[in-house]
Amino acid sequence: QANQVEKHLPFDKARYAYIGEYIEVAEALGFANVNPDRAMHYLHFHRAYKTDYELVCMREANRIAVGAHHAAKAAFLAGKSEFDINLAYLDAARQGDNTVPYNNIIALNEHAAILHYTVYETNAPSESRTFLIDAGASVNGYAADITRTYTTDKGEFAKIVQAVDELTVALANKLTPNHSYVEIHEQAHSGIAIILEDRGIVNLPAQDIVAKGITKTFFPHGIGHMLGLQVHDVAGHVNDDRGTPKPAPEAHPFLRCTRTVEARHVYTIEPGLYFIDSLLARLKSSPESMYINWDKVSELQPFGGVRVEDNIVVHPTHNENMTREQGLD
Repeated sequence: QANQVEKHLPFDKARYAYIGEYIEVAEALGFANVNPDRAMHYLHFHRAYKTDYELVCMREANRIAVGAHHAAKAAFLAGKSEFDINLAYLDAARQGDNTVPYNNIIALNEHAAILHYTVYETNAPSESRTFLIDAGASVNGYAADITRTYTTDKGEFAKIVQAVDELTVALANKLTPNHSYVEIHEQAHSGIAIILEDRGIVNLPAQDIVAKGITKTFFPHGIGHMLGLQVHDVAGHVNDDRGTPKPAPEAHPFLRCTRTVEARHVYTIEPGLYFIDSLLARLKSSPESMYINWDKVSELQPFGGVRVEDNIVVHPTHNENMTREQGLD
């Protein structure tokens, strides 16, 4: 029983530490070392190296989430509302709002431009052009975190969706031991710049689009994060188990991970290309406005945006795309 724990503790607790949330209880039990930095830094850093058990849990979470993603896609193609699509997802996953690892993002049309949209309109739109779903599943506390974007469009926006999907696969393949996660983020910006050039959205060569900072309007978040017991798993910004900080670079402050990639790490890779009104307005008032094909932007704004996200296990000689291997293209 919890109220009998004291009799199982040593009298001299100088070499022991309490780790947890109930600080007053720890102090009442006589612990002087409560969540000590030295221990927390060590544990957080080494949590990144997943055990076989943890990987089994995360593969199963991906399996459940992939099945639910298929159900949500079918609901979208049937013309359902955001609310009903979310219900279809939860029903297929057999997990409730309090069980899935985060609030599902179920965004139709322009709502796909809102990075963390969780409103769930109860009425279906008159026309369903875009469906962006960012939704996971939980198994024994371990998370899957998967995003897909679907469209009924057969033209320009469909080509952008395909290009972002291909970029996700290409970047995921770069998750090999000793590779810099920061470099993968920078390569994501280069990939987004190529799409902006190829689709005629920005009238500049890709390298100039990056150099002028234009990609940050269309891709305003990090390429991903570590994944585990927490969706944004701990110790993404440290260099060692002593907690030496390794902050995000000044040019990319939203990057959630700066670690060097190692075997048994698990990451998400999630590039995106969005048409966000507030960021576009800022770009339009900047000197770089002259390089933007604003007619093309206006044509694409009703679709909202694209994000595609996979969950990747790094192995010594290869990586494992848990999401794709469970059958989600």
